[in-house]
Amino acid sequence: MLLTIAVLIVVAVGVGSWLQFSERQASDTVHTVGSSAADRVDVEAAVQRVDAAARELVLRVRVTPHGSLGDLAFKAHEWLATRDAKVAITGGSISDYPFDTYETGIGFRALLGGRQVPVRLLLSDIDTLFSVSATSTPSGKEAVLALGLARSGSLLVFAVFMMIVMWAPAASVLLGAWYLTTRGKGLVRPAMAWMAATLFALSAFRNTAPGTPPIGCVTDWFAFLWAETVTALRLIAAVIAGVRTALRSDETHPAWYFGQNWQPEPAVVVVQRMVGGTRQRWSTPPGHRSSGRRSPTSLPSWRSSWGSGTVWPAWSPGRSSAGASPSAPTTRRSDKTV
Repeated sequence: MLLTIAVLIVVAVGVGSWLQFSERQASDTVHTVGSSAADRVDVEAAVQRVDAAARELVLRVRVTPHGSLGDLAFKAHEWLATRDAKVAITGGSISDYPFDTYETGIGFRALLGGRQVPVRLLLSDIDTLFSVSATSTPSGKEAVLALGLARSGSLLVFAVFMMIVMWAPAASVLLGAWYLTTRGKGLVRPAMAWMAATLFALSAFRNTAPGTPPIGCVTDWFAFLWAETVTALRLIAAVIAGVRTALRSDETHPAWYFGQNWQPEPAVVVVQRMVGGTRQRWSTPPGHRSSGRRSPTSLPSWRSSWGSGTVWPAWSPGRSSAGASPSAPTTRRSDKTV
């Protein structure tokens, strides 16, 4: 058993390492397009962030001249600083999260003295939530790329894992509530607290989804909304069944059963037996119908006179000290023939 667990752990770590390495290699890929002439302008663009809700991506651009173009004049103390540019994205919908895809295109050209000079574009991706695929488009001295955007592999795996995890506690609540309702366990407070906590824990867990997807996405319709519905309905069903069970229990053992000053009505016992072919009936003698607590020892006369035909009240007096809580009395009838 332990060996099997160890092998499974090693396999899981191996698969995870392979997936992480593959994703790292993809994110480190630099897509290059444009001219390779000696006199050119290099444009290094990095995808900083993809905002699917705002339908835009942020590019950080740095321009570097090469060859004879490197002698360009700039003001003193002025750096060739990077600049962030926003690019609109099209296609897809964020409601398809985590399976949403988008597309866009970027292009750069450079002019020197009104004359177009060759440009080379180097595109990289540093947004861990999206993977970028690029396709070059021939356009002379310009550098143009068509981009495809999709959720990264790690995000996709995590989102699917979240959907599975959401269903797991919902199924657990379903089974637990079924057990409570079918076995008549009543209001089991720890179980009710667990179900209620699960209801709110699912909401908190859903909000940890990377990329903060809006309500109504695929994740919600595949798992979250249904898990919340199942948990809420089973919690309500368990509470209703528990209340019904508690009410039936109260009818069997009334509230005064647990009181400290219980003063029961005297139990009436009816006994009958055959004497000489004639059925005779007795009940508790009037002298024994006194208020207060009653015990079998207070009925010696009619107990001995009835003999084996006697049926005692189905209750025990409990402790005789003040404030004791005896068991609940009941009135019993016997048709036993002696």
